[in-house]
Amino acid sequence: MPALLKLDSVQFGWKHSESVLDVPSLTIEKGAHTFIMGPSGSGKSTLLNLIGGVLLPQRGSVTLSDVVVSVLSAGKRDQMRADSIGFVFQQFNLIPYLSAFENVLLTCQFSESRRNKAKALHGSEMLAAETLLNGFFSEQGFDFSRAVSKLSVGQQQRVAAARALIGSPELIIADEPTSALDHDTRQRFMSLLMEEADQRQSTLLFVSHDPTLTSRFDVVYNMSDINRAMVQ
Repeated sequence: MPALLKLDSVQFGWKHSESVLDVPSLTIEKGAHTFIMGPSGSGKSTLLNLIGGVLLPQRGSVTLSDVVVSVLSAGKRDQMRADSIGFVFQQFNLIPYLSAFENVLLTCQFSESRRNKAKALHGSEMLAAETLLNGFFSEQGFDFSRAVSKLSVGQQQRVAAARALIGSPELIIADEPTSALDHDTRQRFMSLLMEEADQRQSTLLFVSHDPTLTSRFDVVYNMSDINRAMVQ
């Protein structure tokens, strides 16, 4: 499979500190389900921020879909994130006073590319949001007009996943999204996330400290193997 994401000789350190991340090479294949495992402090969040262009490497390059992210301007990095990457955060980052439906649609307001892909696949972005939410919510007659602040943790996580998937982004980044879920809810969430990513031909990059999830993935990396700074 062709590579979707490449990191080459990437180094990053906070001001007045040694490198917290030193990645000689990392390749994520297009369409793959890739799991990166590591404990707190191993550089997982820093790695994801570099991939998403939130941070810039002090050395080396980050390339997504043949575009060198690390040389783009701040504005172009912002647009690249909106167009090409769907994030599922540990803390959800939903807008609490908006409904589940409105939170999912919000993505399409920031990206014309994803809005057009949602329309092409479902006829409209509204139908795209409804289809995704129905896929994640098996509860009969669930009210998607409720403010997300009124939803349970597990329900909010499903809304966050639907928001990340709408408009078929090339890359889905999931950062410890199951840490607050019980075992059964976690298993259902994982199955739904992977099925929906495959349907949209999105590459899934999943980061967690939970080793019980590794059997679900095509490729598994340990941060100790990726990040040379951990063993220096």
